[in-house]
Amino acid sequence: MDLKKLKTAVLVGLVASIAFILLQPLFGMSTLTSRHASAYIDSGNYSELTAAILAWAVHISVSVFYAVLAS
Repeated sequence: MDLKKLKTAVLVGLVASIAFILLQPLFGMSTLTSRHASAYIDSGNYSELTAAILAWAVHISVSVFYAVLAS
């Protein structure tokens, strides 16, 4: 994979991950990141800020990984 294709895949994964979270409430769902953050707070005793950052980091990382894998 060349660098241009990799950069495009990373950008697509990033944009798609954010769009996914922004669209979920439009369908009456709580966001995936908020559900994960709640689980991190309950089971890992993380602070709300740390849990939210961790949830977003995991969500974006997975989306970027899938985009790179699919390209």
